[in-house]
Amino acid sequence: MVLIEENPAEEYGSQKDSVSITKSTKLLKQEREELVFIGFDDLKVGHRAKAWYTGPVAESYPRQATASVVVIGSR
Repeated sequence: MVLIEENPAEEYGSQKDSVSITKSTKLLKQEREELVFIGFDDLKVGHRAKAWYTGPVAESYPRQATASVVVIGSR
């Protein structure tokens, strides 16, 4: 499970998503013009990330979903 936050400095108000990572989730890192596959252990606090979801999204706060793809950038 990872938490993706629109604005981590805000405790309440900005979008926060609690995201499940499964064996089917593709984890990628943006390196210049390329996307490179990474492992779960490569995910670190402070990374900028984008996630695409599969299946239903629970409209709670934080939202809850399962990721099909997560792409991280620089910290």
